[in-house]
Amino acid sequence: MASQVWRDLKNSLHSLTYARISETEKRIDIAGGGMIAVRSAHHPDSLRGEGLDLAVLDEAAYMQPRVWQEIVRPMLTTTRGGALFLSTPLGKNWFYDLFRIGMDNAEDEYAAFHFSTASNPLIAAEEMESVRRRSTEHIWNVEYLAHFSDESGAVFRGVRQAVQPRRQSAPIAGHSYIAGVDWGRSHDFTVIAIIDATERRLVALDRFNEIGWALQRGRLRALAQRWGRKSSGRRATASARPISKPCKPKGCRCAALPPPPRANHRSSRRWRWRWNAVSCGCWTTPCCWAS
Repeated sequence: MASQVWRDLKNSLHSLTYARISETEKRIDIAGGGMIAVRSAHHPDSLRGEGLDLAVLDEAAYMQPRVWQEIVRPMLTTTRGGALFLSTPLGKNWFYDLFRIGMDNAEDEYAAFHFSTASNPLIAAEEMESVRRRSTEHIWNVEYLAHFSDESGAVFRGVRQAVQPRRQSAPIAGHSYIAGVDWGRSHDFTVIAIIDATERRLVALDRFNEIGWALQRGRLRALAQRWGRKSSGRRATASARPISKPCKPKGCRCAALPPPPRANHRSSRRWRWRWNAVSCGCWTTPCCWAS
């Protein structure tokens, strides 16, 4: 990407007689002290340096969040410089968050603009129609209409819609409920999901970390008792083993789920997907499992 931008920049400025071009540094020095440089963000720390008046982040969504937050943004502080973010969407990541800020009329430091491929007057309408007919809906929406999607690169589609808990304050008479838990202790989160097995819906979700096993057992027990679950599945990772035995005498009937076998990479990956489904207690809706 950086190489292509550098070639385009040189072609645009080749007629300037007062510009000195450095191929080694990919830098153009202009009379009067100004300069334009092209850098790759593959190694973010190599971008660190003197202050900037303007930074252009091309395909920003594909960069690490720290490129902007930790490196480029501080370089604009002393000069009160500006930044321009250009990108095809890549899910709802940090670039999406910035875009939403720019769409907020109350934010006077950011502005957002949206252009689809069809907005380009150099692209024929019949070409766009041909691409639309031969593209999947997801590719068409993201690559050509520049719509943000939370399914980019995802194994399962519709995850966000599926995991939104249905507003239900108490169990419905005659319905069965299943509790699934994925244990965490320090950096990882413990996640408890309550599923209405009758309607196949997620109705409650509790997510927390950095609390002891005793408090975690209490929160699991409280949710299980509230929803009157008939069974629960726990993910038996190494860090969870100290908590599995104490659950039983406290009123939480846990169905012990063995950890996936260590096999070749492809096999382990299939097991991991299945594991997510089993942890949720529902084979056909693995996207309900959260971690």
